[in-house]
Amino acid sequence: MVAVPLGALWGCAPIAAQEEDRGYVQLANEYFLTTSVYPQERGEIQLTTSPRIDFEDGHRSAFPVAVEFGLTDRWQVEAEWIPLAVARPDGSPSRTGVGDIEFETQYSLMNVGGSSTHVALGLGVTLPAGPEEAGGTEGETEFEPSISVGHDLQIGGRRSQLFGQVAMGFVPSEDVADPEAHELVVGVGYVLAAGDARWTAELNWATNEWDGGDETALYFAPGLVWDLPNTWEFGIGLPIGVGGEAASFGMSLFLLYEFELGDDD
Repeated sequence: MVAVPLGALWGCAPIAAQEEDRGYVQLANEYFLTTSVYPQERGEIQLTTSPRIDFEDGHRSAFPVAVEFGLTDRWQVEAEWIPLAVARPDGSPSRTGVGDIEFETQYSLMNVGGSSTHVALGLGVTLPAGPEEAGGTEGETEFEPSISVGHDLQIGGRRSQLFGQVAMGFVPSEDVADPEAHELVVGVGYVLAAGDARWTAELNWATNEWDGGDETALYFAPGLVWDLPNTWEFGIGLPIGVGGEAASFGMSLFLLYEFELGDDD
């Protein structure tokens, strides 16, 4: 699946980098296991498709599409849907279906106190859709508040950033006697710029054992993000399960396009 450059179809103007006005350099719009601290600017739209596949007792794949919109230079909203999910367990027939619908909002504070540190507060709501057997949903409504941070660095004249995120997944349960366990997710990462390339490394830990559950997963994901012409961006990451119930390994891709709805001149 490929995001269509609707800006070209609607006559909207592509956006050029404005680092000198922002006061910071946006190294990458998206990562693979962690939410980026960078906001969409006012009137800016980002279209993204992000296929992913996990290999464990067969394989599961999902093909999410998302749109992000900047309400202000700090506040953005996002909607994501999985129109296709496919599960192919070993020794069993394939199952296909649609997946979850997710709505998110994020408010970013860039260069806090004039420093090189950025902070973003987010809130997401996931609504279940489609059959659980296809792997695109867990069949549960989830509320996920989060905080993301980033700190800019320069190493050998190259721009880089340390980043991280802490999120809590709260699952309402109708069964008071046996409620669903809530999930804690902690992610850290590093991104290094090298020309048009961005090398990334992420570590992500998720567990519900603190709330009486029995699931923990730890992933390490090296990745590459590439700036393409005309505000396109492409990324490929390789999540590797290194602990708990994590899938052995997988592959994550994304292709995104940014544009503005018009010129503010």
